[in-house]
Amino acid sequence: MQGDSWEDWAPMTLLTLLSARLLLVATGDALMHQPVQQCAADSGYDFLYEKVAPLVRVADVAFVNMEFPVAPETGKNPKPFVFNAPVSALLGLRDAGFTVFNLANNHAFDQGAAGLAETCEHLDSLGMSFIGAGRFAPESERPLVVEHDSIRVAFLGYTSVLNINANSPDPFAPRLNIFDLDRAKADIARIRDSVDFVVVSVHWGTEYVVKPSAQQVEWAHALCDAGADLVLGHHPHVLEPVEAYAASDDRNCLIAYSMGNFISNQERGYRASSPVEKGDPRDGVLLYVSFIKDSAGKRLEGPEVVPLWTENHMGVIRAWPMEIYWLNEPDLMGVRWKRAWKVLGLPERARTE
Repeated sequence: MQGDSWEDWAPMTLLTLLSARLLLVATGDALMHQPVQQCAADSGYDFLYEKVAPLVRVADVAFVNMEFPVAPETGKNPKPFVFNAPVSALLGLRDAGFTVFNLANNHAFDQGAAGLAETCEHLDSLGMSFIGAGRFAPESERPLVVEHDSIRVAFLGYTSVLNINANSPDPFAPRLNIFDLDRAKADIARIRDSVDFVVVSVHWGTEYVVKPSAQQVEWAHALCDAGADLVLGHHPHVLEPVEAYAASDDRNCLIAYSMGNFISNQERGYRASSPVEKGDPRDGVLLYVSFIKDSAGKRLEGPEVVPLWTENHMGVIRAWPMEIYWLNEPDLMGVRWKRAWKVLGLPERARTE
């Protein structure tokens, strides 16, 4: 305390003692194309993520859009655009550090209702938390609440995009959460007062388009005005902007309209000499947001982002931070680095050498 008065020191110390923080990291689409599974069969699922796993594990909570069923018992062999993956695909994501798995997407019913139910069974048996779908209606609709350092965060998941709608009117049949704005707002209202923050995951938008539609923007703002603090978007398979939005009650909210692909076999032939937009499906991001609660109230800090690139060459497919992959293909990463920041709409930060 030398040189400081008690009056100066005490408020700062009490604020520190009373503060709590939860760090979330989120990423986009994990797509188990057949070549991705073949790479994992050759090298292991941990190999797909070994370059990014340390950056995932630093967070208290880690979100990914799991865009594939795991139904080895009830499903059929995968084929192009109709996915099915082994249980080891789940273990790979879990071991990489992911803790919240969104199932509400257009591939959830690739192996039918039975395949969705089996996917939930495997996740449940492995202690892996999921949102947006369930073995029966109440399970699909329930919010996932996670708690860390006395901070409670609720996650809700929906999809506005379907390949197959295998939902049944039977409330005891497997169910996928279909997005309806009024319903989502009601879901937020029901959970809002029992948690500190609300995160809403929405599978939406137009594939390979790097800007959200006017409807997406309208929906995102309405979700924030209804009480969401963070909106996590996915489905376009490319990055879209991150928006800071002041909600109608003056809360500062964040909207990530699309977080791109995390792992996939898309645009495997891309080179630095190709048109820049052709490489967009191989861009991704790790989006970091801190949820803070202290004597001044509750607030978000961030985002901080780590741009990602999917290596895809000679049967090797894996996710990399662009800054690390830079040593392998500096010309290519120079193109993709600038592209990622431009599309995200965030100031380009200095690259870590």
